[in-house]
Amino acid sequence: MEQAVLKARSYFESLGHLYPFELISMLENRGFTHEEAVFGFEHCGTDWNAHAEYFAERRLESGMTSRDEIIEELEDLGFTHEQAVHGVDAAGL
Repeated sequence: MEQAVLKARSYFESLGHLYPFELISMLENRGFTHEEAVFGFEHCGTDWNAHAEYFAERRLESGMTSRDEIIEELEDLGFTHEQAVHGVDAAGL
């Protein structure tokens, strides 16, 4: 579990913004079990609300203006409903 957390942190240091599902998938592809990958995702110290805000802002810049549509997309990308709502609220929707 500790190794999954360390690897998750290293991905953020080298890649920057990631979707939750991307991080979990990357960890699984490195040989971690799904349980270990989810643990790494949950405990890597990343501010997922800030990431949700970042991706909501990118959606607004691309012309997507429906609050519900952006929330749904963020949830599809692995953000919790609360994180998705925070993201669109912080982005000004």
